[in-house]
Amino acid sequence: MGDHSEKDGERCPYLSSIKRSVLDFDYEKICSVTLREEHIYCCLVCGINYQGKGKGSMAYKHSLELKHHLFINLTNSSIICLPNDYEIYEHSLEDIKGYLQPRFNSEIISSSLYDVSRTFDGIEFSPGFIGLSNFGNNDSLNSIILILSRITEFRDLCLSYQLYSKEIEKRIPDPLLFSIIESIQKIYNPNNLKGKFSPYNLVKIIEKKSNGKFSFSKISNISTSSNSFIQSNVGTQNSTIIDPMALFSWITYNLKKKIDKYLRKFQIKFIPDIDKNTNKSNMNIFDVCIKGELYNKASKYPNNKKSESSTDNLMKSKKCSELKSTASICFNCLSLTLPSIIETTMGISNSAQSNEDKTISQIPIYQLLDSKFFSSSSSSQLISKLPYYLFIHFSRFSKANLNLEKNKTLVSFPLIDLDLSSYIHPDYISLNPCTKYNLIANISHKGTIQSGKFLTQLLHPTRNEWIEIEDINVKVVLPQEILLNETYIIVYKRSDLI
Repeated sequence: MGDHSEKDGERCPYLSSIKRSVLDFDYEKICSVTLREEHIYCCLVCGINYQGKGKGSMAYKHSLELKHHLFINLTNSSIICLPNDYEIYEHSLEDIKGYLQPRFNSEIISSSLYDVSRTFDGIEFSPGFIGLSNFGNNDSLNSIILILSRITEFRDLCLSYQLYSKEIEKRIPDPLLFSIIESIQKIYNPNNLKGKFSPYNLVKIIEKKSNGKFSFSKISNISTSSNSFIQSNVGTQNSTIIDPMALFSWITYNLKKKIDKYLRKFQIKFIPDIDKNTNKSNMNIFDVCIKGELYNKASKYPNNKKSESSTDNLMKSKKCSELKSTASICFNCLSLTLPSIIETTMGISNSAQSNEDKTISQIPIYQLLDSKFFSSSSSSQLISKLPYYLFIHFSRFSKANLNLEKNKTLVSFPLIDLDLSSYIHPDYISLNPCTKYNLIANISHKGTIQSGKFLTQLLHPTRNEWIEIEDINVKVVLPQEILLNETYIIVYKRSDLI
């Protein structure tokens, strides 16, 4: 045993026993008997994981008891035959290896990333536009991973990284960063035998790393966002919403730290060229792609007492005034406030109407932008730096009397040429030569707070079609249908970017 090999052309007699329909490599790689994580092999006949391959191991016993002979190593993707213990080299099995461990090269990423692929049973699917399994309450996570994968530079970083490299120095020890890169690779995997992806491992990692702030079981408490950052364990017991905006903030915050720690040098080649003199070594790919800045127009004079009129205090006052007047606030997402629920209901107040009598109003996005930047009640801010990718969040959920309420106001927004020139500070116009954006992604909420879910619409860049993804269901929708949804987060890409 062990002296047999296919390298010399001898074909394994058990290849026909493989059943691709039972294979699913998206779940925990643990032995179904011992629950151990080391040296795990998946049976290619029944799809069950077992530990080891030597005599007496779980995989070895399985091969003898059920006459299931072919196994794939879930760490290095080698395929072996047991109990004879020889490795199989067969071109027809490359799709299985690619399903387990996707691999991309520069040619695939640049020219054939969106080529139509087929599942094991011949059903066509488009890589990058596949369904994601919902285990009960992870629809918000599915939406965030899908829209993050629309950031071209970050996507290319994830696809280019050799996640399963045998070189120890290239391995990523952080489970969150590893799992997100792996998730995006599987979403774009042309060898996806099922045409869908189950983010089970990512769900478990986020639950653990967030110390329970995000619990994706159906009985979880609500996680809501405030000022685009996480506030958790808030809400009523019968509500099951996990706020995608809170997830977005938490994930990007942690990704930035982990990329700087483990992929600082690797990310440099994916950071866009801002200008010829820019030093990319101190940049982060997320900061470059999604971070914008607001110019904070502070009061001219600091809060010094008028009696302090000495020369020293006057100099300090001038310096303080200069610092305040030039202060800027960074943002990864613009948050726009929807009119209150009562204001958006035609006729008399909500309490006096039945659900059937309520009329849902619609408001243009420019009206919300005007309210944010120009209304007397808003803070005195204008945009000083536009990001490459503009994330906009609508405050659709709010708390009233310990209950979570949903604002059903529809928002109308342009699919192409959203123009932000009116919201640029006059002193920064020359630094923002392009102020127009085209829509590339939309997250909306469907249904009630108790039983609804988040779904995602994505623009297919080569077919110019809008694809709607709701759990594992994928369909083409008309552009006009985007505006009929209760939009929660939209993503625009600057129009001068390829």
